[in-house]
Amino acid sequence: MAFRLSKIGGFSVATGNQYLGTLAPKLAPCVDQIRDLYTKFGMRPYTVNLVHTRSAGGARGYGVEQVISVVPVLPTPKIESISSLDMSRFSVGGDESGSLRVSQISTRFTEAQLLGRTDNDDSIPDDLNFFYEIAFTRNGLAPTLRRMYPSSVPQLSPGGFEWEIQLTRSNVDRAGIGAHGNREG
Repeated sequence: MAFRLSKIGGFSVATGNQYLGTLAPKLAPCVDQIRDLYTKFGMRPYTVNLVHTRSAGGARGYGVEQVISVVPVLPTPKIESISSLDMSRFSVGGDESGSLRVSQISTRFTEAQLLGRTDNDDSIPDDLNFFYEIAFTRNGLAPTLRRMYPSSVPQLSPGGFEWEIQLTRSNVDRAGIGAHGNREG
C-alpha cells in the first residue's frame, strides 16, 4: 500500500499520523547514527539525562528526593555554550545562574517527554519533580552535575532532524556534590 498525504486545493497536507510516513521521520534514525559520531570522537564529553524524582514529603521540594527515572538523551545532543552560564561570586564561594540552549535532540523524543510529561497527560503530579541533568566529564574526576529546568517549549525542526530547548540553571543539584556544592537525597 502506497503512502499518500492528504490534498487540499492541490497542495499536500500531512495530517495526524501521515507525517510519520514522510521522508524526515524515516531519515531520523540515520541522522541519529551520524550524530553519535560526535560522542565517539570525544567532541561531546558530557551526558544529558531526563530525570524524574519523587519528594518523600508528599509535595515537590519537601523531604528527601528519590529518583524515579533517569532517561539518557541519546545520541548526545549539542549544548550550545556552557559559557552562557554566569558565576556570581560570594565570600563563601560561587553560584551559577543563567540558561543554555540544547539542540540536536533526537526526534525520537516527543514534546511531552522533553517537558517531563507522559504522552497522554499534560501535567506533572505535585510530588514529582522533573529536570534535565547535565554531567560534564572532567579528565578522570567525578563529573560535575548541573540540574537544569526547561524554560521554553521544545521547538521541533523537522528539516534539521532535531528538537531544541532552552534550559535554565537550578540552584540545587542532585546526588552528591554538583557545581553548587549542595547535597541532596
